[in-house]
Amino acid sequence: MGEGTLGRAGARGEGSIYVFWGDGKGKTTAALGMALRALGHGWRVHMVQFMKSAPEVAGELKALVPSRRFSAETYGETEWLRDEPNDRHAAAVAGAMKAAARAVKRTDVDLLVLDEILYAVEFGLVGVADVVRLLCERSPGVDVVLTGGWGEIAEITALADLVTEMKRHKHPFDHGTEARQGIEY
Repeated sequence: MGEGTLGRAGARGEGSIYVFWGDGKGKTTAALGMALRALGHGWRVHMVQFMKSAPEVAGELKALVPSRRFSAETYGETEWLRDEPNDRHAAAVAGAMKAAARAVKRTDVDLLVLDEILYAVEFGLVGVADVVRLLCERSPGVDVVLTGGWGEIAEITALADLVTEMKRHKHPFDHGTEARQGIEY
């Protein structure tokens, strides 16, 4: 069996939707774990990152980009959005949505990761109906992972095959520890 043939041979079914949300750490990490597993089985993985920037410092992208079966697009500002979004945030998310709309229709992708898309919904930069439409328009056989968000989005949960809430109990940020290379990025 050649590279990627499993993804289109029908053995995987019609593709599933996976959601990782919550106030705890590990949403993107869980999605990347799935990406690594998929790559190990010859799948083709594409990632669209919403509200993130500086891919040249992101350890996960440095590790995965050399794989010829992994690709990524990153859209965001250099600072994490903490308050109200501005025009630059809105433009970056609009670019990410266009990239996601192209990506869900690709026939050369087996697993699509829409990283932090649920935060974009919570900040009002993307409508829930737009995300639902995106999921419904995906090519047959494409598995999609959505990450981000502090709260459950009922319409997306209803479509999903797997939903995991990451619950924060304790975090070094609570005591002023800065993000660390190799752990948070």
